[in-house]
Amino acid sequence: MGQNNLGYPGVGAQLHKIALYANKQKNTDVLARISQTILPAFKSSALTSVPFHVNKAYVSFLCEDWDEVQNALHVLQNSDANIDNLLWDIHVKRGQLCETTGEFEQEFQYLSTLLDGPFDMPKVRTQVAKMGLSSVRYAQKLGLEVTAHSPLLTPTVLEQVSPETLRSIAPSLPKTLHDWSAMDQTPRATPSNASAADRPLRILIASNAGNWNFLREATEVLEEAGIEVRFLPFDHLKRAIDQTNKTDRTHPTMFDMLYTTGPCKPSQQDGFALLADACPWAHDLITWCDVVFVEWWNAPAVWFSRYLPEDTSLIVRCHSYEAFSVNPYFTNMARVDGAIFIADHIREVFLNSFSLPALTVENTTVIQNIRDLKQLSLDPKTDDARFTLGLMQYSNWNKDPIFALDILEQLVAQNPRWTLRLVGTPWADELSDFEAAYHDAFLAKLAPLEQHVIFDPFTRDVAGWREKIGYILSTSRREGSHESVVEAMASGVIPVLRRWPLMAQFGAPESMFPDFPAFDTAEDAAAYILAKSQQKEDAADRANIRAQTLARYDISTSGIDFVTYIRDTHSKVQIGQRHE
Repeated sequence: MGQNNLGYPGVGAQLHKIALYANKQKNTDVLARISQTILPAFKSSALTSVPFHVNKAYVSFLCEDWDEVQNALHVLQNSDANIDNLLWDIHVKRGQLCETTGEFEQEFQYLSTLLDGPFDMPKVRTQVAKMGLSSVRYAQKLGLEVTAHSPLLTPTVLEQVSPETLRSIAPSLPKTLHDWSAMDQTPRATPSNASAADRPLRILIASNAGNWNFLREATEVLEEAGIEVRFLPFDHLKRAIDQTNKTDRTHPTMFDMLYTTGPCKPSQQDGFALLADACPWAHDLITWCDVVFVEWWNAPAVWFSRYLPEDTSLIVRCHSYEAFSVNPYFTNMARVDGAIFIADHIREVFLNSFSLPALTVENTTVIQNIRDLKQLSLDPKTDDARFTLGLMQYSNWNKDPIFALDILEQLVAQNPRWTLRLVGTPWADELSDFEAAYHDAFLAKLAPLEQHVIFDPFTRDVAGWREKIGYILSTSRREGSHESVVEAMASGVIPVLRRWPLMAQFGAPESMFPDFPAFDTAEDAAAYILAKSQQKEDAADRANIRAQTLARYDISTSGIDFVTYIRDTHSKVQIGQRHE
Protein backbone atom coordinates (compact mmCIF):
# COMPACT_ATOMS: atom_id res chain seq x y z
CA MET A 1 0.00 0.00 0.00
CA GLY A 2 1.45 3.36 -1.03
CA GLN A 3 2.10 6.16 1.47
CA ASN A 4 -0.58 8.39 -0.07
CA ASN A 5 -3.18 5.64 0.26
CA LEU A 6 -2.58 5.54 4.01
CA GLY A 7 -4.33 8.89 4.29
CA TYR A 8 -7.20 8.14 1.93
CA PRO A 9 -10.54 8.48 3.79
CA GLY A 10 -12.19 5.14 4.70
CA VAL A 11 -9.19 2.89 4.08
CA GLY A 12 -8.96 1.83 7.72
CA ALA A 13 -12.67 1.08 8.03
CA GLN A 14 -12.57 -0.91 4.79
CA LEU A 15 -9.60 -2.95 6.00
CA HIS A 16 -11.49 -3.58 9.21
CA LYS A 17 -14.48 -4.99 7.29
CA ILE A 18 -12.22 -7.13 5.10
CA ALA A 19 -10.43 -8.57 8.13
CA LEU A 20 -13.69 -9.34 9.95
CA TYR A 21 -15.05 -11.14 6.89
CA ALA A 22 -11.80 -13.08 6.52
CA ASN A 23 -11.94 -14.16 10.14
CA LYS A 24 -15.50 -15.43 9.69
CA GLN A 25 -14.18 -17.51 6.80
CA LYS A 26 -11.35 -18.72 9.12
CA ASN A 27 -8.79 -17.07 6.86
CA THR A 28 -6.03 -15.79 9.13
CA ASP A 29 -3.71 -14.75 6.30
CA VAL A 30 -5.44 -11.39 5.80
CA LEU A 31 -4.89 -10.19 9.37
CA ALA A 32 -1.33 -11.53 9.31
CA ARG A 33 -0.54 -9.48 6.17
CA ILE A 34 -2.07 -6.36 7.73
CA SER A 35 0.08 -6.84 10.85
CA GLN A 36 3.26 -7.57 8.94
CA THR A 37 3.10 -4.98 6.14
CA ILE A 38 0.39 -2.34 6.57
CA LEU A 39 0.75 -1.55 10.29
CA PRO A 40 4.52 -0.95 10.00
CA ALA A 41 3.78 1.39 7.10
CA PHE A 42 1.46 3.44 9.30
CA LYS A 43 4.02 3.56 12.10
CA SER A 44 6.77 4.85 9.83
CA SER A 45 4.64 7.32 7.85
CA ALA A 46 5.12 11.06 8.23
CA LEU A 47 1.50 11.84 7.29
CA THR A 48 -0.46 13.93 9.81
CA SER A 49 -3.93 14.31 8.31
CA VAL A 50 -7.11 13.42 10.20
CA PRO A 51 -8.08 10.65 7.73
CA PHE A 52 -4.59 9.16 8.16
CA HIS A 53 -4.98 8.98 11.94
CA VAL A 54 -8.48 7.50 11.60
CA ASN A 55 -7.05 4.80 9.31
CA LYS A 56 -4.11 4.28 11.67
CA ALA A 57 -6.46 3.84 14.63
CA TYR A 58 -8.47 1.20 12.75
CA VAL A 59 -5.42 -0.74 11.62
CA SER A 60 -3.77 -0.57 15.05
CA PHE A 61 -7.03 -1.75 16.60
CA LEU A 62 -7.18 -4.69 14.17
CA CYS A 63 -3.67 -5.70 15.20
CA GLU A 64 -4.40 -5.08 18.91
CA ASP A 65 -1.55 -2.56 19.15
CA TRP A 66 -3.20 -0.55 21.90
CA ASP A 67 -0.40 1.99 22.28
CA GLU A 68 -0.75 3.02 18.63
CA VAL A 69 -4.53 3.10 19.03
CA GLN A 70 -4.19 5.53 21.92
CA ASN A 71 -1.71 7.70 19.99
CA ALA A 72 -4.09 7.97 17.05
CA LEU A 73 -7.11 8.69 19.25
CA HIS A 74 -5.14 11.38 21.10
CA VAL A 75 -4.64 13.22 17.82
CA LEU A 76 -8.28 12.77 16.81
CA GLN A 77 -9.92 13.85 20.06
CA ASN A 78 -9.81 17.54 19.11
CA SER A 79 -10.76 16.96 15.48
CA ASP A 80 -14.20 16.92 13.89
CA ALA A 81 -13.80 13.30 12.71
CA ASN A 82 -16.78 10.97 13.37
CA ILE A 83 -15.16 8.02 15.09
CA ASP A 84 -18.14 6.72 17.08
CA ASN A 85 -18.15 3.36 15.29
CA LEU A 86 -14.42 3.00 15.77
CA LEU A 87 -14.68 3.77 19.47
CA TRP A 88 -17.48 1.21 19.81
CA ASP A 89 -15.47 -1.48 18.04
CA ILE A 90 -12.50 -0.73 20.26
CA HIS A 91 -14.70 -0.91 23.35
CA VAL A 92 -16.19 -4.28 22.37
CA LYS A 93 -12.73 -5.73 21.76
CA ARG A 94 -11.37 -4.34 25.01
CA GLY A 95 -14.44 -5.71 26.79
CA GLN A 96 -13.54 -9.17 25.51
CA LEU A 97 -9.97 -8.72 26.71
CA CYS A 98 -11.30 -7.75 30.14
CA GLU A 99 -12.49 -11.34 30.53
CA THR A 100 -8.84 -12.26 31.06
CA THR A 101 -7.58 -9.07 32.73
CA GLY A 102 -10.56 -8.15 34.92
CA GLU A 103 -10.14 -4.45 34.13
CA PHE A 104 -13.80 -3.74 33.39
CA GLU A 105 -14.31 -0.36 35.04
CA GLN A 106 -12.91 1.77 32.19
CA GLU A 107 -15.25 0.06 29.74
CA PHE A 108 -18.26 0.60 32.01
CA GLN A 109 -17.35 4.28 32.22
CA TYR A 110 -17.25 4.44 28.43
CA LEU A 111 -20.70 2.87 28.26
CA SER A 112 -22.03 5.40 30.75
CA THR A 113 -20.94 8.24 28.41
CA LEU A 114 -23.21 6.84 25.70
CA LEU A 115 -26.41 6.79 27.74
CA ASP A 116 -27.46 10.39 27.04
CA GLY A 117 -26.29 10.49 23.44
CA PRO A 118 -27.73 9.46 20.08
CA PHE A 119 -25.92 6.14 20.05
CA ASP A 120 -27.69 2.86 19.21
CA MET A 121 -29.27 2.19 22.62
CA PRO A 122 -30.29 -1.45 22.00
CA LYS A 123 -26.63 -2.14 21.24
CA VAL A 124 -25.53 -0.37 24.43
CA ARG A 125 -28.16 -2.18 26.49
CA THR A 126 -26.98 -5.60 25.31
CA GLN A 127 -23.34 -4.66 25.85
CA VAL A 128 -24.10 -3.59 29.44
CA ALA A 129 -25.67 -7.01 30.01
CA LYS A 130 -22.69 -8.84 28.49
CA MET A 131 -20.20 -6.78 30.49
CA GLY A 132 -22.17 -7.34 33.69
CA LEU A 133 -22.19 -11.11 33.24
CA SER A 134 -18.51 -11.17 32.34
CA SER A 135 -17.65 -9.05 35.39
CA VAL A 136 -19.48 -11.36 37.79
CA ARG A 137 -17.96 -14.47 36.23
CA TYR A 138 -14.49 -12.97 36.47
CA ALA A 139 -15.02 -12.14 40.15
CA GLN A 140 -16.28 -15.67 40.79
CA LYS A 141 -13.02 -17.14 39.49
CA LEU A 142 -11.44 -16.06 42.81
CA GLY A 143 -8.23 -15.16 40.99
CA LEU A 144 -7.84 -18.51 39.22
CA GLU A 145 -7.59 -19.09 35.47
CA VAL A 146 -10.71 -21.02 34.50
CA THR A 147 -13.22 -20.76 31.68
CA ALA A 148 -16.78 -21.60 32.69
CA HIS A 149 -20.27 -20.11 32.78
CA SER A 150 -20.37 -20.90 36.53
CA PRO A 151 -16.77 -20.58 37.73
CA LEU A 152 -17.63 -21.35 41.37
CA LEU A 153 -18.71 -24.85 40.31
CA THR A 154 -15.41 -25.74 38.66
CA PRO A 155 -13.29 -28.06 40.83
CA THR A 156 -10.26 -25.78 41.19
CA VAL A 157 -12.36 -22.79 42.23
CA LEU A 158 -14.67 -24.84 44.45
CA GLU A 159 -11.67 -25.89 46.50
CA GLN A 160 -11.05 -22.20 47.31
CA VAL A 161 -14.63 -21.49 48.41
CA SER A 162 -15.05 -20.30 51.98
CA PRO A 163 -17.23 -17.71 53.71
CA GLU A 164 -14.39 -15.22 53.33
CA THR A 165 -13.77 -15.79 49.62
CA LEU A 166 -17.48 -15.67 48.86
CA ARG A 167 -17.83 -12.37 50.70
CA SER A 168 -14.95 -10.96 48.61
CA ILE A 169 -16.80 -11.38 45.31
CA ALA A 170 -19.30 -8.50 45.41
CA PRO A 171 -16.76 -5.85 46.58
CA SER A 172 -14.44 -6.84 43.71
CA LEU A 173 -16.98 -5.98 41.02
CA PRO A 174 -16.42 -2.81 38.94
CA LYS A 175 -17.62 0.29 40.77
CA THR A 176 -19.99 1.37 38.01
CA LEU A 177 -21.59 -2.08 37.88
CA HIS A 178 -21.84 -2.09 41.67
CA ASP A 179 -23.57 1.32 41.62
CA TRP A 180 -25.94 0.33 38.82
CA SER A 181 -26.83 -2.93 40.58
CA ALA A 182 -27.62 -0.95 43.73
CA MET A 183 -30.03 1.15 41.65
CA ASP A 184 -31.85 -2.06 40.72
CA GLN A 185 -32.57 -3.01 44.35
CA THR A 186 -36.02 -1.47 44.43
CA PRO A 187 -38.70 -2.71 46.85
CA ARG A 188 -42.39 -2.35 46.06
CA ALA A 189 -43.77 1.06 46.83
CA THR A 190 -47.01 -0.24 48.31
CA PRO A 191 -48.21 -3.48 49.93
CA SER A 192 -49.69 -6.11 47.65
CA ASN A 193 -53.42 -6.29 47.22
CA ALA A 194 -55.33 -8.38 49.70
CA SER A 195 -56.53 -11.68 48.28
CA ALA A 196 -60.26 -11.88 47.90
CA ALA A 197 -61.81 -13.37 51.02
CA ASP A 198 -64.39 -15.32 49.03
CA ARG A 199 -61.92 -17.39 47.04
CA PRO A 200 -58.85 -19.57 47.64
CA LEU A 201 -55.28 -18.26 47.51
CA ARG A 202 -53.91 -18.46 43.97
CA ILE A 203 -50.34 -19.54 43.25
CA LEU A 204 -48.52 -19.53 39.92
CA ILE A 205 -45.53 -21.89 39.82
CA ALA A 206 -42.85 -20.83 37.32
CA SER A 207 -39.76 -22.72 36.23
CA ASN A 208 -37.64 -23.55 33.22
CA ALA A 209 -38.39 -26.66 31.19
CA GLY A 210 -36.88 -29.78 32.72
CA ASN A 211 -36.75 -28.28 36.22
CA TRP A 212 -40.07 -29.58 37.59
CA ASN A 213 -38.62 -32.65 39.34
CA PHE A 214 -39.41 -31.61 42.92
CA LEU A 215 -42.83 -30.06 42.33
CA ARG A 216 -45.26 -32.99 42.24
CA GLU A 217 -45.47 -33.37 46.01
CA ALA A 218 -45.25 -29.60 46.52
CA THR A 219 -48.25 -29.11 44.24
CA GLU A 220 -50.19 -31.83 46.06
CA VAL A 221 -49.76 -30.24 49.48
CA LEU A 222 -50.77 -26.82 48.12
CA GLU A 223 -53.92 -28.18 46.52
CA GLU A 224 -54.78 -30.25 49.60
CA ALA A 225 -54.55 -27.00 51.58
CA GLY A 226 -57.23 -25.49 49.33
CA ILE A 227 -54.84 -23.36 47.25
CA GLU A 228 -55.39 -22.98 43.51
CA VAL A 229 -52.27 -23.78 41.49
CA ARG A 230 -51.34 -23.04 37.88
CA PHE A 231 -48.05 -23.38 36.02
CA LEU A 232 -45.93 -21.13 33.79
CA PRO A 233 -43.15 -22.74 31.69
CA PHE A 234 -40.71 -19.85 31.51
CA ASP A 235 -39.12 -21.05 28.27
CA HIS A 236 -42.30 -20.12 26.39
CA LEU A 237 -42.23 -16.64 27.87
CA LYS A 238 -38.59 -16.24 26.84
CA ARG A 239 -39.29 -17.23 23.24
CA ALA A 240 -42.16 -14.76 23.02
CA ILE A 241 -40.03 -11.88 24.34
CA ASP A 242 -37.18 -12.69 21.96
CA GLN A 243 -39.59 -12.84 19.03
CA THR A 244 -40.65 -9.23 19.64
CA ASN A 245 -37.00 -8.18 19.39
CA LYS A 246 -36.73 -9.83 15.97
CA THR A 247 -39.51 -7.63 14.65
CA ASP A 248 -38.53 -4.47 16.57
CA ARG A 249 -34.94 -4.06 17.78
CA THR A 250 -35.92 -1.33 20.22
CA HIS A 251 -37.55 -4.05 22.33
CA PRO A 252 -35.14 -5.80 24.71
CA THR A 253 -34.33 -9.47 24.37
CA MET A 254 -34.82 -11.76 27.35
CA PHE A 255 -31.04 -11.62 27.83
CA ASP A 256 -31.25 -7.83 28.08
CA MET A 257 -34.15 -7.96 30.54
CA LEU A 258 -32.29 -10.38 32.81
CA TYR A 259 -28.77 -9.00 32.89
CA THR A 260 -28.68 -5.33 31.93
CA THR A 261 -28.32 -3.03 34.92
CA GLY A 262 -28.85 0.53 36.10
CA PRO A 263 -30.12 3.11 33.59
CA CYS A 264 -30.25 0.55 30.76
CA LYS A 265 -32.60 -1.82 32.55
CA PRO A 266 -36.25 -1.58 31.49
CA SER A 267 -38.53 -0.37 34.27
CA GLN A 268 -40.90 -2.79 35.97
CA GLN A 269 -43.83 -1.17 34.20
CA ASP A 270 -42.21 -1.29 30.76
CA GLY A 271 -41.07 -4.88 31.23
CA PHE A 272 -44.51 -6.10 32.23
CA ALA A 273 -46.18 -4.11 29.43
CA LEU A 274 -43.83 -5.78 26.95
CA LEU A 275 -44.94 -9.17 28.28
CA ALA A 276 -48.58 -8.22 27.77
CA ASP A 277 -47.90 -7.58 24.08
CA ALA A 278 -45.52 -10.47 23.51
CA CYS A 279 -47.20 -13.22 25.51
CA PRO A 280 -50.78 -12.35 26.56
CA TRP A 281 -51.52 -15.77 28.07
CA ALA A 282 -48.50 -15.47 30.41
CA HIS A 283 -49.59 -11.94 31.32
CA ASP A 284 -53.06 -13.27 32.14
CA LEU A 285 -51.64 -16.04 34.35
CA ILE A 286 -49.54 -13.56 36.31
CA THR A 287 -52.48 -11.19 36.67
CA TRP A 288 -54.64 -14.10 37.88
CA CYS A 289 -52.42 -15.14 40.80
CA ASP A 290 -51.73 -13.76 44.26
CA VAL A 291 -48.30 -15.38 44.60
CA VAL A 292 -45.63 -16.33 42.08
CA PHE A 293 -43.54 -19.25 43.31
CA VAL A 294 -40.31 -19.67 41.33
CA GLU A 295 -38.69 -23.09 41.42
CA TRP A 296 -34.86 -22.83 41.25
CA TRP A 297 -33.03 -19.51 41.59
CA ASN A 298 -32.16 -19.06 37.95
CA ALA A 299 -33.43 -16.89 35.07
CA PRO A 300 -37.14 -16.93 36.06
CA ALA A 301 -36.24 -15.70 39.55
CA VAL A 302 -34.29 -12.79 38.07
CA TRP A 303 -37.09 -11.85 35.67
CA PHE A 304 -39.91 -11.95 38.21
CA SER A 305 -37.89 -10.00 40.78
CA ARG A 306 -37.48 -7.22 38.19
CA TYR A 307 -40.84 -7.10 36.44
CA LEU A 308 -43.54 -8.68 38.62
CA PRO A 309 -46.32 -6.19 39.45
CA GLU A 310 -46.28 -4.80 42.97
CA ASP A 311 -49.61 -6.36 43.91
CA THR A 312 -48.23 -9.91 43.59
CA SER A 313 -46.04 -11.69 46.15
CA LEU A 314 -42.82 -13.41 45.05
CA ILE A 315 -41.30 -16.49 46.69
CA VAL A 316 -38.23 -18.26 45.30
CA ARG A 317 -36.87 -21.71 46.18
CA CYS A 318 -33.14 -22.38 45.89
CA HIS A 319 -31.93 -25.97 45.69
CA SER A 320 -28.15 -26.09 45.41
CA TYR A 321 -26.20 -25.14 42.28
CA GLU A 322 -27.96 -21.76 41.98
CA ALA A 323 -26.17 -20.52 45.10
CA PHE A 324 -22.93 -20.82 43.11
CA SER A 325 -24.28 -19.25 39.90
CA VAL A 326 -24.33 -15.69 38.55
CA ASN A 327 -28.12 -15.25 38.54
CA PRO A 328 -28.63 -14.09 42.14
CA TYR A 329 -26.31 -11.13 41.45
CA PHE A 330 -28.88 -9.79 38.99
CA THR A 331 -31.89 -10.44 41.23
CA ASN A 332 -33.78 -7.54 42.76
CA MET A 333 -33.51 -8.99 46.26
CA ALA A 334 -35.62 -6.17 47.68
CA ARG A 335 -38.54 -7.54 45.68
CA VAL A 336 -38.15 -11.16 46.83
CA ASP A 337 -40.74 -11.51 49.57
CA GLY A 338 -39.70 -14.98 50.68
CA ALA A 339 -36.80 -17.32 49.97
CA ILE A 340 -36.84 -21.06 50.67
CA PHE A 341 -33.61 -23.09 50.82
CA ILE A 342 -33.67 -26.88 50.89
CA ALA A 343 -30.67 -27.08 53.23
CA ASP A 344 -29.12 -24.75 55.76
CA HIS A 345 -25.61 -24.91 54.29
CA ILE A 346 -26.95 -23.84 50.88
CA ARG A 347 -28.51 -20.81 52.54
CA GLU A 348 -25.16 -20.04 54.17
CA VAL A 349 -23.38 -20.18 50.82
CA PHE A 350 -26.04 -17.97 49.26
CA LEU A 351 -26.06 -15.31 51.97
CA ASN A 352 -22.27 -15.13 52.05
CA SER A 353 -22.18 -14.65 48.28
CA PHE A 354 -25.06 -12.18 47.95
CA SER A 355 -24.88 -10.26 51.22
CA LEU A 356 -27.54 -7.67 50.47
CA PRO A 357 -29.53 -6.08 53.30
CA ALA A 358 -32.79 -7.03 51.58
CA LEU A 359 -32.20 -10.75 52.09
CA THR A 360 -31.05 -12.15 55.45
CA VAL A 361 -31.44 -15.20 57.64
CA GLU A 362 -34.46 -13.45 59.20
CA ASN A 363 -36.52 -13.27 56.01
CA THR A 364 -35.51 -16.63 54.56
CA THR A 365 -36.27 -20.15 55.68
CA VAL A 366 -34.99 -23.71 55.33
CA ILE A 367 -37.58 -26.30 54.33
CA GLN A 368 -36.64 -29.77 53.18
CA ASN A 369 -37.62 -30.97 49.74
CA ILE A 370 -41.17 -32.26 49.97
CA ARG A 371 -40.97 -36.04 49.72
CA ASP A 372 -43.61 -38.70 50.23
CA LEU A 373 -41.25 -41.09 51.99
CA LYS A 374 -43.97 -43.23 53.55
CA GLN A 375 -44.51 -44.84 50.17
CA LEU A 376 -41.01 -46.34 50.47
CA SER A 377 -41.15 -49.61 52.38
CA LEU A 378 -38.63 -51.07 54.76
CA ASP A 379 -36.78 -53.08 52.13
CA PRO A 380 -36.12 -56.79 52.71
CA LYS A 381 -32.42 -57.57 52.53
CA THR A 382 -30.44 -60.21 50.69
CA ASP A 383 -28.02 -62.36 52.70
CA ASP A 384 -25.02 -60.36 51.46
CA ALA A 385 -26.55 -56.93 52.11
CA ARG A 386 -24.96 -56.60 55.55
CA PHE A 387 -21.56 -56.74 53.84
CA THR A 388 -22.47 -54.48 50.89
CA LEU A 389 -21.98 -50.76 50.41
CA GLY A 390 -23.90 -48.76 47.81
CA LEU A 391 -23.16 -45.52 45.98
CA MET A 392 -25.52 -43.93 43.44
CA GLN A 393 -24.58 -41.70 40.48
CA TYR A 394 -20.87 -42.11 41.08
CA SER A 395 -19.19 -41.10 37.82
CA ASN A 396 -17.59 -37.70 38.48
CA TRP A 397 -15.05 -35.93 40.63
CA ASN A 398 -17.66 -34.36 42.90
CA LYS A 399 -19.19 -37.73 43.88
CA ASP A 400 -15.62 -38.91 44.59
CA PRO A 401 -15.96 -42.70 44.23
CA ILE A 402 -12.24 -42.98 45.10
CA PHE A 403 -13.24 -42.17 48.68
CA ALA A 404 -15.71 -45.07 48.49
CA LEU A 405 -12.90 -47.33 47.29
CA ASP A 406 -10.76 -46.13 50.20
CA ILE A 407 -13.51 -47.24 52.59
CA LEU A 408 -13.87 -50.57 50.80
CA GLU A 409 -10.11 -51.14 50.99
CA GLN A 410 -10.22 -50.78 54.76
CA LEU A 411 -13.14 -53.20 55.06
CA VAL A 412 -11.73 -55.86 52.73
CA ALA A 413 -8.57 -55.91 54.80
CA GLN A 414 -10.77 -57.11 57.68
CA ASN A 415 -13.12 -59.39 55.74
CA PRO A 416 -13.05 -60.31 52.01
CA ARG A 417 -16.87 -60.57 51.94
CA TRP A 418 -17.23 -56.79 51.68
CA THR A 419 -18.51 -55.47 48.36
CA LEU A 420 -19.22 -52.05 46.84
CA ARG A 421 -22.07 -51.63 44.36
CA LEU A 422 -21.93 -48.57 42.08
CA VAL A 423 -25.15 -47.79 40.23
CA GLY A 424 -25.86 -45.24 37.54
CA THR A 425 -24.59 -43.91 34.24
CA PRO A 426 -20.87 -44.61 33.72
CA TRP A 427 -18.31 -41.96 32.82
CA ALA A 428 -18.92 -40.14 29.54
CA ASP A 429 -16.75 -40.98 26.54
CA GLU A 430 -15.48 -37.40 26.37
CA LEU A 431 -14.21 -35.83 29.58
CA SER A 432 -12.47 -32.60 30.51
CA ASP A 433 -8.78 -32.95 31.25
CA PHE A 434 -9.54 -32.62 34.96
CA GLU A 435 -12.26 -35.30 34.94
CA ALA A 436 -10.14 -37.56 32.73
CA ALA A 437 -7.27 -37.39 35.21
CA TYR A 438 -9.65 -38.21 38.06
CA HIS A 439 -11.09 -41.14 36.08
CA ASP A 440 -7.58 -42.50 35.52
CA ALA A 441 -6.90 -42.25 39.26
CA PHE A 442 -10.16 -44.06 39.96
CA LEU A 443 -9.24 -46.92 37.62
CA ALA A 444 -5.82 -47.22 39.25
CA LYS A 445 -7.42 -47.43 42.69
CA LEU A 446 -10.03 -49.89 41.41
CA ALA A 447 -7.55 -52.40 39.93
CA PRO A 448 -6.62 -54.30 43.14
CA LEU A 449 -10.24 -54.12 44.41
CA GLU A 450 -12.02 -55.01 41.18
CA GLN A 451 -13.35 -58.37 42.38
CA HIS A 452 -15.08 -56.54 45.26
CA VAL A 453 -16.81 -53.91 43.09
CA ILE A 454 -20.02 -54.39 41.10
CA PHE A 455 -21.07 -51.84 38.48
CA ASP A 456 -24.85 -51.79 38.16
CA PRO A 457 -26.33 -49.96 35.15
CA PHE A 458 -28.84 -47.17 35.52
CA THR A 459 -32.10 -48.62 36.82
CA ARG A 460 -35.59 -47.40 37.61
CA ASP A 461 -35.98 -50.25 40.09
CA VAL A 462 -34.08 -48.42 42.82
CA ALA A 463 -35.99 -50.27 45.54
CA GLY A 464 -34.77 -53.57 44.11
CA TRP A 465 -31.22 -52.28 44.07
CA ARG A 466 -31.46 -51.10 47.68
CA GLU A 467 -32.43 -54.62 48.80
CA LYS A 468 -28.87 -55.66 47.93
CA ILE A 469 -27.11 -53.06 50.11
CA GLY A 470 -26.90 -52.51 53.83
CA TYR A 471 -25.10 -49.15 53.74
CA ILE A 472 -25.64 -46.11 51.51
CA LEU A 473 -22.57 -43.93 51.02
CA SER A 474 -22.39 -40.18 50.67
CA THR A 475 -18.79 -39.60 49.62
CA SER A 476 -19.36 -36.34 47.76
CA ARG A 477 -17.30 -33.22 48.02
CA ARG A 478 -20.42 -31.04 47.70
CA GLU A 479 -24.13 -31.83 48.02
CA GLY A 480 -27.38 -30.01 48.59
CA SER A 481 -29.73 -32.54 50.16
CA HIS A 482 -28.38 -35.80 48.66
CA GLU A 483 -31.80 -37.18 47.82
CA SER A 484 -30.64 -40.74 47.12
CA VAL A 485 -29.32 -40.99 50.68
CA VAL A 486 -32.55 -39.66 52.20
CA GLU A 487 -34.64 -42.15 50.22
CA ALA A 488 -32.34 -45.03 51.18
CA MET A 489 -32.62 -44.06 54.84
CA ALA A 490 -36.41 -44.12 54.53
CA SER A 491 -36.01 -47.72 53.37
CA GLY A 492 -33.92 -48.59 56.41
CA VAL A 493 -30.47 -48.45 54.80
CA ILE A 494 -27.71 -47.25 57.13
CA PRO A 495 -26.19 -43.94 55.96
CA VAL A 496 -22.42 -43.48 55.97
CA LEU A 497 -21.72 -39.78 55.57
CA ARG A 498 -18.48 -38.19 54.60
CA ARG A 499 -18.08 -34.67 55.93
CA TRP A 500 -18.42 -32.98 52.55
CA PRO A 501 -15.06 -31.18 52.22
CA LEU A 502 -16.32 -28.26 50.17
CA MET A 503 -19.32 -27.64 52.43
CA ALA A 504 -17.86 -28.42 55.85
CA GLN A 505 -17.18 -24.73 56.53
CA PHE A 506 -20.89 -24.11 56.07
CA GLY A 507 -21.97 -26.81 58.53
CA ALA A 508 -22.66 -29.71 56.16
CA PRO A 509 -23.58 -32.50 56.18
CA GLU A 510 -24.42 -32.22 59.90
CA SER A 511 -27.00 -29.49 59.27
CA MET A 512 -28.71 -31.77 56.76
CA PHE A 513 -28.32 -35.03 58.70
CA PRO A 514 -28.10 -34.06 62.39
CA ASP A 515 -29.08 -37.55 63.62
CA PHE A 516 -26.10 -39.33 62.07
CA PRO A 517 -22.32 -39.00 62.38
CA ALA A 518 -20.09 -37.65 59.59
CA PHE A 519 -16.48 -38.65 58.93
CA ASP A 520 -13.43 -36.85 57.59
CA THR A 521 -11.47 -39.98 56.70
CA ALA A 522 -12.15 -43.31 55.03
CA GLU A 523 -10.59 -45.02 58.04
CA ASP A 524 -13.13 -43.51 60.43
CA ALA A 525 -16.02 -44.32 58.09
CA ALA A 526 -14.84 -47.94 57.77
CA ALA A 527 -14.51 -48.29 61.55
CA TYR A 528 -18.11 -47.10 61.93
CA ILE A 529 -19.32 -49.61 59.33
CA LEU A 530 -17.44 -52.47 61.00
CA ALA A 531 -18.95 -51.59 64.36
CA LYS A 532 -22.43 -51.46 62.85
CA SER A 533 -21.97 -54.79 61.07
CA GLN A 534 -21.20 -56.53 64.37
CA GLN A 535 -24.43 -55.42 66.03
CA LYS A 536 -27.01 -58.17 66.42
CA GLU A 537 -30.11 -55.94 66.38
CA ASP A 538 -29.82 -55.10 62.69
CA ALA A 539 -33.58 -55.12 62.00
CA ALA A 540 -34.30 -52.86 64.95
CA ASP A 541 -31.55 -50.46 63.89
CA ARG A 542 -32.92 -50.26 60.37
CA ALA A 543 -36.46 -49.66 61.64
CA ASN A 544 -35.17 -46.87 63.87
CA ILE A 545 -33.37 -45.22 60.93
CA ARG A 546 -36.58 -45.29 58.94
CA ALA A 547 -38.56 -43.78 61.83
CA GLN A 548 -36.02 -40.96 62.29
CA THR A 549 -36.05 -40.26 58.56
CA LEU A 550 -39.81 -40.06 58.31
CA ALA A 551 -40.00 -37.78 61.32
CA ARG A 552 -37.51 -35.29 59.88
CA TYR A 553 -37.78 -35.50 56.09
CA ASP A 554 -41.27 -36.71 55.18
CA ILE A 555 -43.99 -34.67 53.52
CA SER A 556 -45.99 -34.78 56.76
CA THR A 557 -43.49 -32.27 58.21
CA SER A 558 -42.05 -30.38 55.25
CA GLY A 559 -45.43 -30.06 53.51
CA ILE A 560 -46.99 -28.28 56.48
CA ASP A 561 -43.96 -25.97 56.78
CA PHE A 562 -44.13 -25.21 53.05
CA VAL A 563 -47.80 -24.21 53.02
CA THR A 564 -47.49 -22.23 56.26
CA TYR A 565 -44.51 -20.25 54.99
CA ILE A 566 -46.22 -19.33 51.73
CA ARG A 567 -49.42 -18.23 53.47
CA ASP A 568 -47.56 -16.28 56.15
CA THR A 569 -45.27 -14.57 53.65
CA HIS A 570 -48.16 -13.44 51.48
CA SER A 571 -50.12 -12.24 54.50
CA LYS A 572 -47.22 -10.12 55.75
CA VAL A 573 -46.64 -8.67 52.30
CA GLN A 574 -50.29 -7.57 52.24
CA ILE A 575 -49.77 -5.44 55.34
CA GLY A 576 -46.42 -4.06 54.21
CA GLN A 577 -44.08 -6.44 56.03
CA ARG A 578 -41.53 -8.89 54.72
CA HIS A 579 -41.46 -12.40 56.15
CA GLU A 580 -39.76 -12.26 59.55
